[in-house]
Amino acid sequence: MTSGTTAPIGRERRRKDLVGRTRRFLYGLLLLAAAPGAIAADELAYVGKYRTQSVAQAAQQDIATLQGLLVLRAGTGDAPEVSLDTATAQVPQQGAGPAPQFRISPAPSAGPDGVAFDLPVGDLGEFQLKLRTERSAALSAWSLGGTLEMLAAASKRRQVAAIPTLRIHDMHGREVRYLAFDASLKQGAAGEDPQLAFRWRI
Repeated sequence: MTSGTTAPIGRERRRKDLVGRTRRFLYGLLLLAAAPGAIAADELAYVGKYRTQSVAQAAQQDIATLQGLLVLRAGTGDAPEVSLDTATAQVPQQGAGPAPQFRISPAPSAGPDGVAFDLPVGDLGEFQLKLRTERSAALSAWSLGGTLEMLAAASKRRQVAAIPTLRIHDMHGREVRYLAFDASLKQGAAGEDPQLAFRWRI
C-alpha cells in the first residue's frame, strides 16, 4: 500500500536536501551583504548621470531663439527679391517657466550687396540678418546666403554665424516663395563665448 505522496527525486531532491538548503542560505547571505554596496553604486551612478546631464544642459542652454519667414518675389532680371514677412523671438528666464514668444519689428536697410534686417530683442541686444543674392554658376539659378550677427547689449560682444547658401531658380511674373529659418544663441561652456547658429527649415 502506497501513500499519496512520493519522495522528491532528481533536481527536486537536490534542491531540498541539506546541501541544497545550505547553499540557498549562503546565497541569500551573499545577496544581503551585497545589497548595501549595490544600492550605493546605484546612487553614485544616478548622481553621476545627473551631473553629466546638468553640465550638458548648461552647455546647451538657450539664451535666445529666433524664428522667421522670408518671402521671395520676382524682381528685375528674374532675380529673387527678399523681404522678411515675420520674425519672432524667445528669451528664456531662469525660474520663470516657459519663455513667452514675442514678435519683432524688423528694420530693413538696402545695401550694395543685398538687404539687411535689424532685429532688436529687448534688453538682450540686437540680431542683424544680412542676405545677398548672386547669380549662380548654374544656368537660370541664383544663390542666397549671408550672415547672422548678434550684438549683446550688456557686453557689446558680437557673434557671427554664416548662413548656409541655397540655390534658387529664376522667378517669373508674380511667383512667390517662402523660406522659414530659425536661429539660436546658446550659452557656451564655462569660460567660452556663446554660440550662434542659423539653419533653414526646409
